[in-house]
Amino acid sequence: MYWSISKLLITSALIFIISEVVKRSVIVGGFLASLPLVTIISMVWMKVEGVELQTINQFSRSIFWMALPSLAMLYLFPVFSQKWGFNVALAVSMMLTSLLYTVMGLIISKWGLNLSV
Repeated sequence: MYWSISKLLITSALIFIISEVVKRSVIVGGFLASLPLVTIISMVWMKVEGVELQTINQFSRSIFWMALPSLAMLYLFPVFSQKWGFNVALAVSMMLTSLLYTVMGLIISKWGLNLSV
């Protein structure tokens, strides 16, 4: 139980720190947010908890393929927000990203890509 609480606190602290840094410097905040911190933290937690390396490798490879569709959201959100404001732009961006995740899943299946290592 203490381990789960520790993981939660550390992960939450990183998100909090990044959101505070953005208030002072958008560039530094953007840099920190662009780092795959959630992935790194998740892989560290998995390793510490004894998850097999092959599973961690599969996790890493699947993140690579599923991160590609999310790039559209990061690019299009500023465009949409100029037209529709924050809430609508975020909702549309999230829906578009969900659609692109589905498309990527179909591509992975059709091409027979093996995400396992």
